[in-house]
Amino acid sequence: MKLKPLFLLLLLLSTTLFCKAQIFSGGRELSVKPIDINNEQIILFLLLNGNISVENNLNGKALYRDQFDGFDNTGKLKSIGNTVFTYYDRFDWEENFGKIKSIGKTQITYYDRFDWEENKGKLKTVGGVKITWYDRFDRTELLGKLKSVGDMPVTYYDAPDGRSKAGKIKSIGNTLFTYYDRFDGDDNRGKLKSIDSTRITWYGHLDADQEMGKLRSIGRARIIYFDNFDPDESKGKIKAIAGPFIDPEHEF
Repeated sequence: MKLKPLFLLLLLLSTTLFCKAQIFSGGRELSVKPIDINNEQIILFLLLNGNISVENNLNGKALYRDQFDGFDNTGKLKSIGNTVFTYYDRFDWEENFGKIKSIGKTQITYYDRFDWEENKGKLKTVGGVKITWYDRFDRTELLGKLKSVGDMPVTYYDAPDGRSKAGKIKSIGNTLFTYYDRFDGDDNRGKLKSIDSTRITWYGHLDADQEMGKLRSIGRARIIYFDNFDPDESKGKIKAIAGPFIDPEHEF
């Protein structure tokens, strides 16, 4: 598969969307224990590959769900520009509650109570792309880890690659992921640094509290967050996206 411009990386790296901190990062943990690849990382990869279509390159104002959208998913991302996000609610299986259901016109499904227990709650399909995971029929040390995305195998960094990388995703198909290490300072150590030739940067301890640890830029695009001049309930959430994520001549 050929990568598209990286205009969607922020979706799965921001804690405001999925209430998870520093996806792909592992924070400052230096253990060599394998790190599970999660649902959000896979959605990210498929967004980058163009399997999930969005309008206007996801440029525009970010809106969030409130009480008028129903109480199940209040506070979650509703839309960016013309791209709408929906979520599983109380009328769906309990194990899917709160998970993202669609991005634009692309539907997302998860393994549920009718599948193997070790896969329950994990991504099953994104549009027409099937996601597989290692299960009880594979080697014990691989149990629960991501196995393939469509026809693309997944590889991981291991101990010889360095303690800050060990267990993190190395590649999906021919797409390589790199990470900041100890030479980049404590603020960034272990966080995602690049996907192929597109560089990713992060806010650090010298930035505002609402920005610290969050995504700063992808390529030439800058991520803007609500700050001290905005209502308390909005602080730290994505406010807008400014600039192109990648120059057309640098597409993969």
